[in-house]
Amino acid sequence: MKTSNNVIIITGAAGGIGSGIAKGLDKSGNVLCLCDNNERILKIKSAFKKATLFVRKLDCGVEEDVISFVKEVVKKYKKIDTLVNCAGVVPYFNVEETEYDIFTDTFKSNVGGYFLFSRAVVPEMKKLGKGNIVNVASISARLGIKGQTAYASTKGAIASLTRVLATELGEYNIRVNSVSPGCILVDRNREKMLKKYEDKEFLKSRIPLCRLGLPKDIAGVVEFLISPKSSYIHGADIVVDGGQSIV
Repeated sequence: MKTSNNVIIITGAAGGIGSGIAKGLDKSGNVLCLCDNNERILKIKSAFKKATLFVRKLDCGVEEDVISFVKEVVKKYKKIDTLVNCAGVVPYFNVEETEYDIFTDTFKSNVGGYFLFSRAVVPEMKKLGKGNIVNVASISARLGIKGQTAYASTKGAIASLTRVLATELGEYNIRVNSVSPGCILVDRNREKMLKKYEDKEFLKSRIPLCRLGLPKDIAGVVEFLISPKSSYIHGADIVVDGGQSIV
């Protein structure tokens, strides 16, 4: 798939799915503009071999940080081809345990950041006459998973945001889609996930493909969505969960 020679912004790229997406797009000619509020983002360059990297530590939920970052990217590289929104937090509390501050802060991080970055890049994509926005959502938006009062609510909002942006931006040749991962094994949840699914029969009963997902599984779909091969896919949500949401 031809996904080189693009200027690509990826938020939440210090680890987990965001980092996996960035590594999947590590190709000669690409400029990967990576940001995260975690200090690890400043040490990520050694993991990349082919793409040009532009890295900043920032808070994706702070308007000034987002605007400044996008301006820097445009000044340095003259365009923005693709935005991949992936930054977010994953609090696990049931409704009675969820403090209002936790609820609103989760929306600021998970939805506010997607909105701020999308709003900031759209004028540049309009100038370019094309663009791609991919929002990382979650199957939590479709399922009622206990303990995800705040998190699942934000992912439902991201699904709605994706559809609205698609209706608004299609006429400018800016495609907007989302990807909804299922159980993806990352450093943050590795120990918990492996313990939960160590019983093979339990794993089989929950995930028909009988394995947990990996960041590269999401990266492959994102690469497809920003390539010419998906040129007529717009406003879609691609579920990547090994079949979890159908059982």
